[in-house]
Amino acid sequence: MNIRGELNKKKRIAWLSTIGGFGLIFLSAVFIPSDSKYIILIGFAVFLFAVYYSHFRIRCPVCKGNMGQLVMFLGSPFLSSKNIKYCPFCGVNIDTGINNNIS
Repeated sequence: MNIRGELNKKKRIAWLSTIGGFGLIFLSAVFIPSDSKYIILIGFAVFLFAVYYSHFRIRCPVCKGNMGQLVMFLGSPFLSSKNIKYCPFCGVNIDTGINNNIS
């Protein structure tokens, strides 16, 4: 797997968790009676974890530079932008294999 594939996998996890947490908050606020709102707290926790993950845990596999904001806000919701060609921290081409760049 190349670096772009690894970043895309982490981006998909972050987006699906964010959508799932937000959806759980919305659905439980609308459909669950007011005396059992613990599900809203679970959805809020999932949503906060997803936001944390997307901003601080998406890293370059070679140099461990934080690429979360760059990857999350460029491109489609589930794929990183093709305009991102190199890691801004170590300069490695993200379309090459992970094992080729680790020294």
